[in-house]
Amino acid sequence: SNVDEEKLSKAFKYAYNLYDWYYNVNGDPLIFYYYDVIDVLIDLRTDEDTLIAGLFYGLVDIDKYDKDEVSNLFGEDVVFLIDSLSFLGKIKSNSLNVEVESIRRMFVSMAKDLRVIFLKFADRLVKIRQLDFYSSEQQKLIAKETLEVFVPIASRLGIYVVKSKFEDLSFKYLYPKQYAIRRMDMDEYLKSRRSSIEDIKREVKSFLSSHGIEAEVEGRIKNLYSIYRKLKVKNQTNLTDLYDVFAVRIILPDRYDENGKESVDHLYSILGLIYSRWKPVPNRFKDYVAVPKPNGYSSLHTAVLGLCSKFSQVTEIQIRTKRMHEEAEYGIASHWLYDSNKKNVQGRKVKFKDDEMSRKYMDWIAAVSDVQKNLKYGKNVIETFKLDIFSDRIFVMTPEGEIRDLPVGSTPVDFAYSLGEEIGHRCKIAKIDGSPVFLNYELQNGDMVEIITGLQDDPKISWLSFVKTTKARNAIKSFFKAFNQDKVFQDGLELINNALVKYGKDVLDDDLSLFKEYLGEHLSYKNRENLVKKVGDGSLLVDDVLKNVFGEDFIKGWKNAMLRKSLKNRSVVSYKNDKDEIYISGELGVPYRIAKCCLPKKGTDIVAYINKNNVITVHAENCKVLSKVDNDRVLEAKWKGVEDSLKKYSVKIEIVFKSRVGLIRDIADVIAGLGINILYLSDVGANDSYKKKNIVIEVFSEEQVLNVIEKLKKVRSVIMVSRGK
Repeated sequence: SNVDEEKLSKAFKYAYNLYDWYYNVNGDPLIFYYYDVIDVLIDLRTDEDTLIAGLFYGLVDIDKYDKDEVSNLFGEDVVFLIDSLSFLGKIKSNSLNVEVESIRRMFVSMAKDLRVIFLKFADRLVKIRQLDFYSSEQQKLIAKETLEVFVPIASRLGIYVVKSKFEDLSFKYLYPKQYAIRRMDMDEYLKSRRSSIEDIKREVKSFLSSHGIEAEVEGRIKNLYSIYRKLKVKNQTNLTDLYDVFAVRIILPDRYDENGKESVDHLYSILGLIYSRWKPVPNRFKDYVAVPKPNGYSSLHTAVLGLCSKFSQVTEIQIRTKRMHEEAEYGIASHWLYDSNKKNVQGRKVKFKDDEMSRKYMDWIAAVSDVQKNLKYGKNVIETFKLDIFSDRIFVMTPEGEIRDLPVGSTPVDFAYSLGEEIGHRCKIAKIDGSPVFLNYELQNGDMVEIITGLQDDPKISWLSFVKTTKARNAIKSFFKAFNQDKVFQDGLELINNALVKYGKDVLDDDLSLFKEYLGEHLSYKNRENLVKKVGDGSLLVDDVLKNVFGEDFIKGWKNAMLRKSLKNRSVVSYKNDKDEIYISGELGVPYRIAKCCLPKKGTDIVAYINKNNVITVHAENCKVLSKVDNDRVLEAKWKGVEDSLKKYSVKIEIVFKSRVGLIRDIADVIAGLGINILYLSDVGANDSYKKKNIVIEVFSEEQVLNVIEKLKKVRSVIMVSRGK
């Protein structure tokens, strides 16, 4: 609406005359390419200047193009948009920095005028649709850039109508075999279910009408690339294994109260009505209305059973308002207004809606553009962008209700560092909605996260294997780089030897000869030592180093997936007795139950154990069951009110070492020097490379245990020291 038809008509005639006798790669007149660009721009509801720029930007490569003439005939805005698009297209090098430079230029242009990205999206969509006319190498290059640069930007701006097309077309050329399989699967799926899908839509529409509710009811089929990616993540092969291939969308009218504020109560009413008719599937409800996605996506998602007798699968239902649906399809494009009377700061005839989501979009674009100005090219810069800028993100909350925006896959450690470096360094225990979880637990949208801190900085090198944010990673690395270099070397040795022992390999010898040949180079001893130090200070991950020595197969199973899987269900069964409250890892109020195997009484020495069902069970410290459990799941525990400051207890210490004369004497001297008694010492294993002993000591406190372990690690020829089960 409100388009200047005369101006637009003049632009079409002007472009047609200049493109005359020029042809596209597919053999069609070149003007047809820009007609297709116009089609996409119309879908994005752009203004007439953007449409004209969409016709004209190809003219810059034609001798007949007269910039001043275009400016006089159609205005400075059109020329500005053409120049901006030309600025984005001038990256010809095939170096590592091409992708970074593409990203940088896009955000610089977007910060000046967002219409530039609409033009670029339209151009890329038309181009990728014609990839059959390009060489195989060009097809893969264009598809790869589309998937890795354009898709994340479209996703972050919420323009799903473009994003899904980018994904499927890139998928077709990057993974042709998988694409063909999924295309065939989808054709079969729709062939067998098309009538059922129509029946489902009619049934929902009829049900709502019978209750006096007028709503649009649509069906959504998941795009092929999303299906491929989801099957891969879930390690599944059949389309029928996914419950959300097809979804019903219920689109309700927008409602506002007397103050003009949007009302969403009717969405929840419809949700209740749906549940009264069909059985909801547990754990499938997602409330993106209360907590929208960072790109503004708002909708209620649920899944039900029994909808349509012909359709045996679970059916996903999405409930949203008309406004939410527009944003779900067009994202930031639904927030643009084109006004011929008002001008923005740059002087162009464009303004943004004055609402919260609009401001979030612009704040994000401005912030990223600012980062681009100081961008230093480097080996890991692309990964940094993919982690912190382009990944889908989640909202989690502090106990006080403050919302934090983090990348998907973030952990409580990432959350702690987002609150401040000191909190991150001192992070000890994390609770989700009041229940304790491991520090490598993947946070979910809407989680309420509480961090319990210690008194001193004590980050762990192992955190680098699971943190997702650059802020957390850099803070951890900086902490360890500041440590004494000898300790860094010893920490690196311990990490590497620990991994080697675990996988049945020989530990490092004094010459570090395992790394003599590394990544095709012969390393001097100094360089080998530096390699170990880089593991110790966190610059290199131990699994990456060993992968380079032994190959990919060596690190299979490296991650302890069992811990993460066990915590996906955060519910913890509580059998707490108010009379006998127990401190778990120094915290009261943590749900637990008393173990039936040993039935510890108040006053006895106890420990807590998290079983595979995520239930915390309190055992007597000498319970035989504990000898068979994973030590990583054992937590400190003590009875409330029981004075244990002078009470001794025994602890087993496991030591792995290379045999030498006088080593046992040195170990005993260290322990005795701390005023600690050795109860007994025993051999538990050996091979040609190392030996292992258990030492049982008597201590008064956990601080003594930690002190013993740290001192023993520094004894010459000692490879690894840990607390035994």
